[in-house]
Amino acid sequence: MDDAIKTMSFAAFTQNLTPVTSGAQIFSYYRAGLRKDTAAAADRPLIILIHGYPQTHLMWRDFVHLLPTEWDLFIADLPGYGNSIKAVDPASSYPFSKRAMAKDILEAADQVHKASKKVIAYGHDRGARVSYTMALTFPDRVVGTALLDIVPTVWQWHNMNPQTDHKETLIYFHWVYLAAPRPIPETMISHDPRWYFNTLLSGYTKDKPDAAKPSWITDLVEPHCDPERGPARVAAGCEDYRAGATFDIQHDRESGIDPTSPHQKPIFNIPVLVLASAGLRSRHDVDGIWGSLVEKDKFRSYQIDNAGHFFVNEQPEEVARRTQAWLAEFFPETNQSLSHSIEQAEVQL
Repeated sequence: MDDAIKTMSFAAFTQNLTPVTSGAQIFSYYRAGLRKDTAAAADRPLIILIHGYPQTHLMWRDFVHLLPTEWDLFIADLPGYGNSIKAVDPASSYPFSKRAMAKDILEAADQVHKASKKVIAYGHDRGARVSYTMALTFPDRVVGTALLDIVPTVWQWHNMNPQTDHKETLIYFHWVYLAAPRPIPETMISHDPRWYFNTLLSGYTKDKPDAAKPSWITDLVEPHCDPERGPARVAAGCEDYRAGATFDIQHDRESGIDPTSPHQKPIFNIPVLVLASAGLRSRHDVDGIWGSLVEKDKFRSYQIDNAGHFFVNEQPEEVARRTQAWLAEFFPETNQSLSHSIEQAEVQL
């Protein structure tokens, strides 16, 4: 692990770099639940936390201490991001499709956890796209998913159109820019990555980044500025978006997500938590889109206020409150220890 990525000094977490069958090496932190004294604990799903663009596992650094302490946690860097390693294939962006990345992460989790366990895929941004794709690709493994500040990939592209005067295209300009033919965006970003990522951030946070940046912004920017590993991380991000413009759209449609259908059928029959910023809700019918895809009794959706797109970092306590309530509702063996977890989190933070 290079010096550009800080170490998470969490008690009881182990650090791992796990080779998987695709050739990638997945960096992760793993923590076994602190209490394993009931039969229910053995059946409790593993929570997999998956970050988005252009972050790393460090986005969860504060949030992770707000989760119930009895849950097993696996916190991964996406393939090619942070300390994970995955080579770019000049012939295809498929290795960075959400199906491929979901497989990489689930394989790594199984090796680190030393068991093929039921999982809850919990993701933000690109990580949320990996999470819902993991649920669709591995329905025998994923028993719940939490999707933070997204609509499905095919829906996002569908809303970039002349009928909306391309307002969505301009707001999400980086989707088009990063998907441009290699090495156009890679070359341009690597010329001054610090400027690029700081500028990108300014459009998606409630309080615009300035000279006194909080640590989570520094954690986001600096890995891309590392002379040795930075260019590979920039390239991985571009491949992620190229896959998003091609394979991920195709895979969404194959799974039954159809923005043009007036009679969308539910395709998720597991508990789905959707958390969205006011900004996303102002541009998309978040509840209508996800609500049509999830069985009604399994769907929960809330708005996170006073924050931008990176609300896990801007409002971690509110995100944790909604998450804890969701876990308690659909995985009720956690009920008895939620109050203890909240008290413990307040002490740690």
